[in-house]
Amino acid sequence: MKHSILFVDDDLNVIQGLKRSLRSMADEWDCLYCQSAVDALDLLKHYRFDIIVTDLRMQGMDGANLLELVKKNYPEVIRLVLSGQTNEDVSLRSTELAHQFIAKPCDTAALKNILRRACQQKDMLYNEHLVRVINSIGDLPSLPDNYVRLVRAVDSPDTSLKLIGEILEQDVAMTAKVLQLVNSAFFCLPTNVTSPQRAAAILGINTLRALVLTVKVFSVFTPERQVPGFSMEHLWSHSLQVSNLAKDIALFEGADTYTVEEARTAGLLHDFGKLVEAQVQGFHQSLFAITHEQHLTPLVAEYELLKVSHAELGSYLLGIWGLPTSLVEVVAYHHYPSRRLGDHLLGLMAVHVANALVTGKGNGPETERLLDMEYLRAHHMEHHIPDWERLVNGLDLKERAMQLL
Repeated sequence: MKHSILFVDDDLNVIQGLKRSLRSMADEWDCLYCQSAVDALDLLKHYRFDIIVTDLRMQGMDGANLLELVKKNYPEVIRLVLSGQTNEDVSLRSTELAHQFIAKPCDTAALKNILRRACQQKDMLYNEHLVRVINSIGDLPSLPDNYVRLVRAVDSPDTSLKLIGEILEQDVAMTAKVLQLVNSAFFCLPTNVTSPQRAAAILGINTLRALVLTVKVFSVFTPERQVPGFSMEHLWSHSLQVSNLAKDIALFEGADTYTVEEARTAGLLHDFGKLVEAQVQGFHQSLFAITHEQHLTPLVAEYELLKVSHAELGSYLLGIWGLPTSLVEVVAYHHYPSRRLGDHLLGLMAVHVANALVTGKGNGPETERLLDMEYLRAHHMEHHIPDWERLVNGLDLKERAMQLL
């Protein structure tokens, strides 16, 4: 499928450079170029675009205002910033409007990879309504207690990055958002970051304070936003349990430090798509009804209603946010790791098994049903099941989650 991309920059030299750099992609992408936000809005009225890539600092309407209008009027379009903007206030403002920030000058190969990955994510979802809903998301709600603790921490003169990092890593939405920000090219990091603790250290207290108190990239799940059939508390508890157990399994299997960190974070984010589903009006009520009326599991019911599950929805948003591919793949395949092509990922296996053990209460028929035995046999790991069960057996899973607090 050919994708259409709109580039907006008032510097003619940049436009000409982009045209030269992307000429080789003509078979895959239809690229249009313009030099003002006004021209871009006119093109959006007449053509259907998959992605818009804009500079921030432009004459007349700036890139942030352009993205605000695109988000409102053309939510199906993935929004990227390609800018040499060094003003942190403006750059932070763009975090709520753009899915990713790409710094100028950008290596041609890196730019192609970012665009190619965004196109691949777009191909994951065939439901245009879902695409519009997900692309419109700027923030996702956090538990009230976590939100209040974070606000107090960043507003306190005696706070520490360690404390802020500990709060972030206990919340699904906060972890996803800080990883989106810190993996942005704005920070020009040489490697991917998968730890919310490390993300907090890189962002720094002043930036975090601005994000929380001024830009307000985090929101709170308040009673008036409660969704029938959806429990934020259950999602939080389950995600923390899977996170902690995935870390234990990775350690048991002799994983290196990076993989253990990745397994812990991926375990926290594995059900991120359920937060996305909560943004679809009426979804959880319909899910609750169909699971009871037709005696379906929630996962099967999701496919019945949406043709995709929370796994694909979560990986889609994390993918267009630019999170590391390894994390996105764990989220996408955590129910059925055998569907993923390529080399064995220990982090994926750890999260898959942890989710099955936590959901199945540690062992027994329910856990067996949830485990992808085809995958475990293919990697000669089925005989490890008793060892993994011993990691969780006899322990109160809720207590294990609370150990992280």
